[in-house]
This record gives sequence, structure tokens and C-alpha cells, in this order.
Amino acid sequence: MKVINSFLWECLAIIPSVLMAQTANKQPNIVLILADDMGRECLGCYGSTYQTPNLDKLSEIGVRFDNCFSQPLSTPSRVQLMTGKYNNKNYSCFGHLNQKEKTFAHLAKDAGYTTMIAGKWQLGRNRNLPNHFGFDHYCLWQLSYDRMIKERYAAPLIEQDGNIKLYSNNEYGPDIFTQYVIDFIEKNKTKPFFIYYPMVLVHDPFYPTPQSDVWKDPSMREVRNTANFTKMVEHVDKNINMIFNKLENLNLLNNTIIIFIGDNGTNRNIRTTMKDGTIVRGGEGANN
Repeated sequence: MKVINSFLWECLAIIPSVLMAQTANKQPNIVLILADDMGRECLGCYGSTYQTPNLDKLSEIGVRFDNCFSQPLSTPSRVQLMTGKYNNKNYSCFGHLNQKEKTFAHLAKDAGYTTMIAGKWQLGRNRNLPNHFGFDHYCLWQLSYDRMIKERYAAPLIEQDGNIKLYSNNEYGPDIFTQYVIDFIEKNKTKPFFIYYPMVLVHDPFYPTPQSDVWKDPSMREVRNTANFTKMVEHVDKNINMIFNKLENLNLLNNTIIIFIGDNGTNRNIRTTMKDGTIVRGGEGANN
């Protein structure tokens, strides 16, 4: 992520001086997607046996950064990404982003972008923080409330633009966030937008997805099982394809930068079988 982090901030840094001089419709839209606890061994384009055809397609038509690094844990990695600073410069504690910091959303707003964030927050329990850190709109889990109150998958508790809603057991958090992103694109299709989508997938608990056979039984929707991880990865791919298709249908692809990265390695309880037969253990929290 150090490479991606630097690249992203350099791109945003030139927006005020270069892009503002152009007409509004020349400014590229930016969609930054951050998967949670999903290492490179989960992607088919890196030799995984998991089914990720849409992400594999993006790797084929785009630029793949094969020598990037991230911090091994969630908050340090996210704080570093959002601020463009190494953790020794601004890291305070887990689950917290110092309110004095400037984020990439601030830079985007300065460049005339409409900004939004959807997905996982975990950067301070204060419903005013998304706006404080430069996001015009938000749809978030773990903003004002701790994860112990309600998980992020079936029947999630989500805060959206000042409103709080507890969804039903038939509703799935990742799909709610993705639909919010899609709706945001539709509403802002005629002006430049910056989307930050820190996904809640594929972080544990490893619960079923709506594509899992056991999802049909409501009593099984919050039963942990690492066997569900495969479907969770596939759901990441499905959600990203929904965003890609929306951009394509609105003829925005040629003027949109899509960046897909991970915050750190996969959960260490996960063993991934690669196409060559090797088994890769998740590297979250590891130094390599």
C-alpha cells in the first residue's frame, strides 16, 4: 500500500492546480475500493482457486501493482492511506483517526469533487466525523456504535447521512453499501465525484452470504464457519461488478479511475488453495 498510497496522494495533489483549469466534465471520477482482510492470494489473477472473474477482468484492462505493501493491521493501514502519512507521523490508537488530520477527501473537495464514503468506519465513534474528514455523504457501519451491538452482515445497523437504521435479517450489509454507492453515482453522474468504499467484506465473522446454501435458513445467518469465506470473496467480486456495470451503463468508465486495494493480509485462520496446489495461510498481523 505504500506505493498505492503515494500514487493516490500524488494524483490528488495535482488536481487543484491542473484539473481545476479544465472544464468540469474533464475531471476524472475516482472510485477507491478497499477490501477488508483480503490478501492477493484470494484473487484469480494471482493464482487463486476462488472465483473472481470481475476483479480479474479489471486487472487485465487496467494497471496491476504487483510490488505494493500495506501495514499488517486495519486501522494503521487505513489511517496511512487516508492521510498520506506513515504511521509514525500521525497514528494515535486503534480505531481512531486524529481529528487534526487532513484526508484525501479534503483534497478532493478542494478540487471541486463531491465526496462520499460507504462501508466500514472504525475511526472514532462520532457521527460528525465523516463530514469533518471531508465526506459530503456517508453510509457506514461502526460509526457511532460498537461492532458488539450489531454485526455488519445480516440485519446490520447502519448510519446514513445522519439517520440510523437497523435492517431486517433478510438484508445484507455489503449489498446495502454497494447500492448506496450505485445510487450516489446516479445522482452525481454529471459532476466529478470521489468515492471511498472501505468494504466490510471479507472480515470475520465468517458468516454466510445470500449466495450461500445455508442462507436459506435464517437461523444460520450468524453462524461462524471458515467454509463461508469462499462465498464472501465471491461476493466482493459480485459487488464490484455492480459498480463497474453502473459506471459502464452511464458511459462514465472512460472518465473514471477505479482503484482496488486491500488494507492488510487475509485472516490467519484462512488457508487458500492456489491453482498450482500450494496452500497459502492468511498473513494478517504478520510482518511479511
